[in-house]
Amino acid sequence: DSRFFVYARGGNLYYYSVAQYQERRVLSEDFRKLGKGRIANLQWAPDGRLYFLSGSLVYQIMSAEFFTRSLYSDLLQIGRIVGKIPFEFDPNFDRFWISPDGTKILLDKGGRNVFLYCLSEDDFSSAGTETSLPYLYLPRNTGVLDVLWTKTDTITVLTGSIRNKADSTGVFRLSLAKAIGNLDFQRTQDLGITRIVLSPDEKRVALLTLSS
Repeated sequence: DSRFFVYARGGNLYYYSVAQYQERRVLSEDFRKLGKGRIANLQWAPDGRLYFLSGSLVYQIMSAEFFTRSLYSDLLQIGRIVGKIPFEFDPNFDRFWISPDGTKILLDKGGRNVFLYCLSEDDFSSAGTETSLPYLYLPRNTGVLDVLWTKTDTITVLTGSIRNKADSTGVFRLSLAKAIGNLDFQRTQDLGITRIVLSPDEKRVALLTLSS
């Protein structure tokens, strides 16, 4: 909602309030510290929630809590734990995306391994049951360029690669709401797409292609 932004400096993450700037009451940086990490450790949700991935834990921070969390950072957690992943997150090589409803995470591990996980606060208190979740393994010369995730749980992954010294792209799609049986990413027939942008009402997608 453009009321806050977060930036990284010296291995730490800080928030900045636009309202405090306009009112000329910006706090010292020490009182705006959210924790250790880099920008890759963070993802904003459309409703203003901030997700922070530290180690294998996924935290959720409400923007209204920024001041309290940072002011008492020595006493309070950086946010509420909403789930965990089975790997240690490395901000140098990994990326992640959160579903619009905040219940799932798509993890790009090392640029080639794309995993989908369900987030649960009960991960620490319940053994749970065995679950087979979608996984996309990309070739060595391929990486994720962009991800679209709709409110109806349709995930579109745009990948890019270099083949025969030329750029090439691919589109993979997964619809969780329509999936029956095994959940798999399906490659579409779309070729030459370099950017994808979803409209706010999620009724249209703008595509940038290599050809006119």
